[in-house]
Amino acid sequence: MCGIAGIILRENDGFEPVVPMEKMLNKIAHRGPDGSGVWESENQRLLLGHKRLSIVDLNEKAGQPLSLSSDYAITFNGEIYNHQELRKELEICNVGFVTDHSDTEVLLNGFVYWGIDKLLAKLNGMFAFAIYDRKKNNVVVCRDRVGIKSVYFSQDADKFIFCSEIKGILATECIHAIFDDANLDEYLLNRSLAAPNTLFKNIYKLQPATYITFDLDTFDFFKTVYWNPLDVPEDESIRSQKDVEEKLFELIDSSLDYRLNADVPIGMFLSGGIDSNYLLSRLSNKRSGIKCFNASFGEDNEFDESSSAKYMADKFGANLIDVPINEKNYLQALEDVIYFQEEPISAPVCVPVFLLSEAAKKHNIPVVLAGEGSDELFIGYQNWLLIRRAQKIVRSLPFARTLSKLTRNVAIKLINETSPIHDLLDRASKGLPLFWGGAMDMNYISRSRLLVNASSDVDQNSELYDKKIRGRFENYELQSKNSSDSRWMAYADLQQRLPELMLPRLDRMGMAHSIEGRVPFLDHRIIEFIFSVPEKVMLEQSHTGKSALKSIAAKTLGKDFVYRRKKGFQAPVSDWKDGLFKPWVELLVLFSERTSIFNVDGVNAIVEHGGRRYFTLVNFMIWYLIFIENVLKDKLPNLKSWDQY
Repeated sequence: MCGIAGIILRENDGFEPVVPMEKMLNKIAHRGPDGSGVWESENQRLLLGHKRLSIVDLNEKAGQPLSLSSDYAITFNGEIYNHQELRKELEICNVGFVTDHSDTEVLLNGFVYWGIDKLLAKLNGMFAFAIYDRKKNNVVVCRDRVGIKSVYFSQDADKFIFCSEIKGILATECIHAIFDDANLDEYLLNRSLAAPNTLFKNIYKLQPATYITFDLDTFDFFKTVYWNPLDVPEDESIRSQKDVEEKLFELIDSSLDYRLNADVPIGMFLSGGIDSNYLLSRLSNKRSGIKCFNASFGEDNEFDESSSAKYMADKFGANLIDVPINEKNYLQALEDVIYFQEEPISAPVCVPVFLLSEAAKKHNIPVVLAGEGSDELFIGYQNWLLIRRAQKIVRSLPFARTLSKLTRNVAIKLINETSPIHDLLDRASKGLPLFWGGAMDMNYISRSRLLVNASSDVDQNSELYDKKIRGRFENYELQSKNSSDSRWMAYADLQQRLPELMLPRLDRMGMAHSIEGRVPFLDHRIIEFIFSVPEKVMLEQSHTGKSALKSIAAKTLGKDFVYRRKKGFQAPVSDWKDGLFKPWVELLVLFSERTSIFNVDGVNAIVEHGGRRYFTLVNFMIWYLIFIENVLKDKLPNLKSWDQY
């Protein structure tokens, strides 16, 4: 796990890229405290930079950027879990190695020997890397299948710059932080933005399962999508829930074995839920006394899961480390958290993950396992199940659109205007798919009232569907070899919720403290298997979310634990709105008046009726104050002292 950076120049025209590169690497130093390096091409038009967090092969020979003569060079962030197997394949083909067991060298040698497409098909891991190929005079920049690792880029007429973090790009001072409001509507709906867009003008992120081939002769690039779970055909040999359970058990164990590959200690983030505790139960057969970190909110808080985590840690011989979260330390960490988010990711859980990572750092645990991805793949949320059921009902009713329109009009008068029910009824009335993704934050009524530029003539839902969802849904229907509501929901969340909300919170909050997060449930083999399960088998237990996983987990965790009511890993920001968060809420109104980004009436409606949704606006506001109005000062601004407030 590391940080990568690169600068490509159209011509060697006197611009000195060394200093901007140093600034980039300094800005992302938290990602790699164990080493730093810069590689420069012979013509001085390409610089590759690297900050190293040593996890596999701690020897200096495994440092980066790594080069083979002057023909190839790589800067790589992530882990290739099957690198030992790939090294053996290459050695059989008489490919030589300098390092003892560096996955970076395997990656570079595999690129040279197999080429990019064959290499990517073989990789099991999480990665963002850039490889220079002097013979083809190009640079390949790649992101892993699910988007666990990020890479951002920006281009003007003379320079192409890429980095693991936006802060690095801005640090070059070649690109300035300018707010792009074109995608603000999407942020309000989904609490994040799907690649390639960001809320910075001229800064983009590479999509998951995609690589850029940058031609140094033409100074242009094209993108290649190298993996799509929709390509997986239905597996007719899977005939029952038992078949699913047996294969899933095998794949999760294999994934876990891969993710224990490290030359440093490994710990876990342990909640009171099924996902992390099932991983712990399997891990206890492979490691003893593993350190687990749990966020506690106090026994009286409905979100607290510490007693369940403690019970399971004791049961499986783990060492549980409690990390108390309260309103005060949550608020103290919030500005730092949003600074490390870089994009306004409205996930209140980012703060607990930040504090868990801080605790892991203090206990000298540089690698942690986490349970992200299970609910999205296996349709584990109750709301998802309800939407899936509603979609089938809407599809079967002959007058569904008319009925939905009438119901929507009644609901507008009777139901809280911030409720997601309004969106579902509006989509049904227009014949649109009910499920657009798993965030479901601001509905179309709230967004219309919030956005200053929203016209009363604009159909907020239809416009956003046409811009952001239609292409995704039509692509799904066109490419899917075995279409179903369950599969569409998993696919939609693989496009947005996972790579833009769930996984960034683990990567950014962990790397803020030089902690690497690994996600066993998101092994691409598990994803492909889920997409291969026939719909009739998938629906055997349709009333129960992630039924197959629960069934196998119950054998070690117990039925009472597995089939109890789901809490979910959350932070009680709704309860804190009128406490220490109150000054931020008051500042939000002043901010809206001053910037004219949000209508004050819309803000007041969210604050009054929107539950936790006020946090989405506060999160955006702090991001704007840090990055747009106070661009990356060495220390975060003390907002309370600002004259304009």
